[in-house]
Amino acid sequence: MKKVILIFVTIVLSGLLYAKDNKSTDALLREIDGIIKNRQTYGAEKEARIADLKKLLAEATSDEQRYGFCGRLFDEYRAYNLDSSFVYAQRKEELAHRMDKLDYLDDAAMNMAEVMGTTGMYKEALELLGQIDKKTLPDYLYGYYYHLYRTIYGLMGDYAVTEKVKKEYYRMMDLYRDSLLQVNASDSLGHVLVMADKCIVHAQYEEAIRMHYLALSAIADLKSAVKEYVSLRKLASLVYDEGDIDRAYNYLKCSLEDATLCNARLRTLEISQVFPIIDQAYQLKTKRQQQEMKVSLICISLLSVFLLVAIFFVYKQMKKVAAARREVIDTNTLLQELNEELHDSNSQLKEMNHTLSEANYIKEEYIGRYMDQCSTYLDKMDLYRRSLNKIAAAGRVEELYKAIKSSQFLDEELKEFYANFDMTFLQLFPNFVEEFNALLTEPCNPKPGE
Repeated sequence: MKKVILIFVTIVLSGLLYAKDNKSTDALLREIDGIIKNRQTYGAEKEARIADLKKLLAEATSDEQRYGFCGRLFDEYRAYNLDSSFVYAQRKEELAHRMDKLDYLDDAAMNMAEVMGTTGMYKEALELLGQIDKKTLPDYLYGYYYHLYRTIYGLMGDYAVTEKVKKEYYRMMDLYRDSLLQVNASDSLGHVLVMADKCIVHAQYEEAIRMHYLALSAIADLKSAVKEYVSLRKLASLVYDEGDIDRAYNYLKCSLEDATLCNARLRTLEISQVFPIIDQAYQLKTKRQQQEMKVSLICISLLSVFLLVAIFFVYKQMKKVAAARREVIDTNTLLQELNEELHDSNSQLKEMNHTLSEANYIKEEYIGRYMDQCSTYLDKMDLYRRSLNKIAAAGRVEELYKAIKSSQFLDEELKEFYANFDMTFLQLFPNFVEEFNALLTEPCNPKPGE
């Protein structure tokens, strides 16, 4: 019943944490991608904290202060640089000997055992822990003591060769986990977490939830700039199973780099067991992408050749079109000139027609005047003949002779002829006098009607 309650509490806590951080798993993975690209920033922040602690350590005036700063430096270097963390664990041991404090000696010894267990030196770590007298341990170190035993036996079980030895190590791990549960208060967070760990060993949870919280754990590890971690490596395996080879390779590569910098030989070994599989898949994918890129480049090259050929033909057609356009422009210009010439010809033709019309009008007028004048002269000559005939018939020879000899009739007819000519000419050419005077230096002023 107790296990059921604890499992329920664990699931409820997980749900609350998930509700608090409602980011989707995809969003968390994208956040991890960004953190990996900029992880140097978090490393710089951690190095700055370490530098400040080293300065404080150098300025410390007592062994008690030095021990405290060495402990803080050990915490900073834990899972960041195991060589440096071991150095500060040794300095803690030296200071503890100098101050002759047994609990400080036990704490420093457990620090060194922690580093040894992380680097795979299980035998040495257990020997060092075996030298600690559990009866003299202060209460605040019991949890750390059992935690180290539980962790080391768990790691030994993970890498045991035979199934019999593996079960024995896991049995020892369960014993120390139970001891760890006993030293933690039942209502403490540490107790709940250890109990949750125990439930996880014997239960399976949904893959999506496991990936989500692995992602949260990986974000916390990367932001805290630790180098010795498990979450990102396990997350790489999960995303690889999901088919995201690029992301799995990137996560595993980051884990390997950090484990190497930290000198965490155990984590390097764990990664080296998985890395060849993901690396091979990544290389195959990269090779396939390169082949696809080659095919794409060939296709692009062929398309480029076709495009150049098309451009060449289009250019030739454009030149032809341009030449045709120039011909059209020249033809239009010529047509325009011909139209202008035709317009001038039409104007001249109109003038000629107008002139011909005027000439025809003059001819008609002259002919009409001529016929009228001739008719009038014939009538007058007939009248004159009759008058002479009467005189002759009357025997008035002398009067007849006088009439024949007189020029009065001719003068009157000539005067009338001039008058008719002037009238007719001025009717046909009303501006003749003004235009003729314009040609003279001294204009003449004919009498009205002449």
